[in-house]
Amino acid sequence: MKKISMENEEGSMGIGALIIFIALILVAAIAAAVIIQTANHVRDTAEHTSDRISEQFLGMFNVVSIYGNRTTASGTLDNVETLTITTKVVSNANIDLRHIAISIVTTNKVSRLLLSSYVTTANTDTYNHAKSLADSTHYSVYLPNRDSSSPWNPPDSYSVGANEVVVFIISLENTGQPLSPHTTFEIHFSDTYTGTNSKLTATTPAGYDSNDAWVRIYPPL
Repeated sequence: MKKISMENEEGSMGIGALIIFIALILVAAIAAAVIIQTANHVRDTAEHTSDRISEQFLGMFNVVSIYGNRTTASGTLDNVETLTITTKVVSNANIDLRHIAISIVTTNKVSRLLLSSYVTTANTDTYNHAKSLADSTHYSVYLPNRDSSSPWNPPDSYSVGANEVVVFIISLENTGQPLSPHTTFEIHFSDTYTGTNSKLTATTPAGYDSNDAWVRIYPPL
């Protein structure tokens, strides 16, 4: 009888050890899964941050903000009809804007825009004057930090320098690409002189307030 009892005790101890061993394996597996999930999350966050930073610097311009104006030519509020892209020059060398082409890429259309040849006139001394020069094939620019009486120095020049604020104005109404809510689109900046190309991907807000003429697109809220 004592021999059978000892065998039962040894068997119980073996089963207990097996249960503890299986539990340790389960705990290790759960811990490994948590570590892998955390590592993947950190990696995805780092990649997203890296992409955002890379997109923000469009080669020569640091994109500060993008706003959309919903006012149509008739004065009513609809989809985003005008893009206002505020940038800061990060290049140390002067940039001739005549070499900068901007492409707007939406689901159904690609529009390539060049600088309006009228931006060196006094019509660019205010934002509204500059906005009137944007059309289906040309973007306009507004230089808020320059003297309004002489926005370009020397006159008839198209150059901007380091740390200068340059506001690009694009008429989506004229290009036939008004942006409805929750629409993803791309902005490509191309230097026709050097051949370099950069892009920024942005998405309009999920909805537009019926009374808001301006909506913030980038950076997203």
